[in-house]
Formats: sequence, C-alpha cells, structure tokens
Amino acid sequence: MTIIIEGANATGKTTLSIALSRALQFRVNKLPRARTFVDQNRLYELVETLLATDSPIILDRVPFISDLIYPNPSTVTTIELAQSLIKKYNPIIIYCRIPPEVAYTNYINRKHTKEDFSFAVYDLYDRLMANIKHIKYDYTTDDLYTLIKTVSEEIKYND
Repeated sequence: MTIIIEGANATGKTTLSIALSRALQFRVNKLPRARTFVDQNRLYELVETLLATDSPIILDRVPFISDLIYPNPSTVTTIELAQSLIKKYNPIIIYCRIPPEVAYTNYINRKHTKEDFSFAVYDLYDRLMANIKHIKYDYTTDDLYTLIKTVSEEIKYND
C-alpha cells in the first residue's frame, strides 16, 4: 500500500509523513522534484516502481502531481499521466491544505525569501486536487488521530 502526501510548500507534508510512518509502520521516501533530476524518464520509472511495491510506503510528494503545479521545461508530466498512475496503483492521497497565511509564515521561518512564496499555488493545487480522489488534511484544524484512523480504514478497505 502506498500513501502519497501532496501539497504546497510549508504545509506540513514531511511532518505528517513522519507521524504517519510512526503510527502505521510505513517507510517514508522523499522524492526529488523532477527539475532536480537529470533523467526525467528514469525518475518516472522510479516513481512507478515505488507505486508498484507491496511494501507499505509513504511518498512525500510525487513528481507526477507536484510538477503540474511547479512546472519546468523538462517536466514530462500531464494530468492524464497523473490520473492513469493513480487509477493503476490506487494510492491513498493526502492533500495537506492549510491556510496560505500559515504556510507563508512557515516558509519565511525556514529562511526563505518573501519573493519566493506564491499564494497562487494554493488555487492551482485546489483546482488540481478537485480532479483527484484524496483526503484533505489541515493540521491547524484537523485532528491527527482522526486522520490516522481514516487512513487505517482506507488501508483495510484497499487490501
């Protein structure tokens, strides 16, 4: 079973990945962004290999989703590719969606510059995720234990 954690920068994806890993005994794999990977096709082969594994794994972002939001000239992903991989492997997808103002504060506290932060990314993610089955999680209002219970039930249902 694969769990994918997606969302904009500074929304708690890595923290959530670690918490779920501890609670569910899943291994976390943080994938590189496609723009930092020289061979795009090799990256997508790696992603598909991870999606196909029987091992319980959490993927902290996947390029076939996040590269639709943060594109670059070498990006090979499309919404059709994302939807086909999701349909083929049926991962549990958790969309970390906190208020943009909170993410902005998190982002600045990580020593990034204000100019690098984009509020428009939230609208792009919201529109994309409207077309992808997911569990929405906002750590500022949602209970982590409820999320763990929901994910555990999804895992049982998918087995």
